[in-house]
Amino acid sequence: MIIGIDVGGTYIKGAGFEKGKIVKREKVKTPEGGKEIVDKIIEVVFSIDKNPEGVGIGIPGIVYEGKVINAPNLKGFEGFEIEKYLKEKFKFPFFIDNDANCAAIGEKYFGYGKNLNNFIVITLGTGVGGGIFCNGKILRGEKRGAGEIGHITVFPDGIKCNCGKRGCLEAYASKEGFKKILKEDIEPEEIAKRAEEGILKYKKVFYIMGKALGIACGNLVNIFNPEAIIFTGGISKSFHLFKNVFLKNLKNNAFPYLLKNLKIRVSKLQDDTGVLGGIALFMYERL
Repeated sequence: MIIGIDVGGTYIKGAGFEKGKIVKREKVKTPEGGKEIVDKIIEVVFSIDKNPEGVGIGIPGIVYEGKVINAPNLKGFEGFEIEKYLKEKFKFPFFIDNDANCAAIGEKYFGYGKNLNNFIVITLGTGVGGGIFCNGKILRGEKRGAGEIGHITVFPDGIKCNCGKRGCLEAYASKEGFKKILKEDIEPEEIAKRAEEGILKYKKVFYIMGKALGIACGNLVNIFNPEAIIFTGGISKSFHLFKNVFLKNLKNNAFPYLLKNLKIRVSKLQDDTGVLGGIALFMYERL
């Protein structure tokens, strides 16, 4: 059995995969603190299988030289020596990567990316993440930090992001960003419901999001010339609420030639994107 782990700001999810399908699932609340988070990962893995073939773990941050780097949405996780700690607990192979990279690898193995060599996955959830497939391989960069799409500056001197910068895409297109725009502690599903009811201030959230996302994706198209952009994560289910303004701003910011035949998709993996991404990460690294 291969186990995929998805570490999120709210929950840590796990799934056991064998014979081409998910056969067992686990979910626990995400605690605060590096050791506490990793202990929960271990708990989820062993509750699924005590001796799996291997494990793939997606985290909302970067792992470089064995340490967690830049995880603004998980308190106490940055700087934790995750690889060293897990090597002491696991007697089987495991791999760790940024959760958006895992989402992209998951799309390559199980989703719309199967027959594509150049595509971008953008995760829209607690934060905004990005995974980039370039010439058939995941793009990681010199220090494994490539794909931080959520921290593209879309509105200079705009809203302050959790990363400390201003005007990041994440500050306008994520659960945390929505709260800042509205100055309300409200879930994206409820915002979408109220937007669909025609309440102006909630409709405006998706208008601003679509504009920010269109600007960011226009730049990504000009840089990477992808075959497809695939959205995933909970907020992507509300694509219909920001589709038109997104497409308008995408068109205004990308070279027309590069938009020809570009596919825009909402992932069919949806709630399983994270765990399937972890499973796919293990498969990808074991090739």
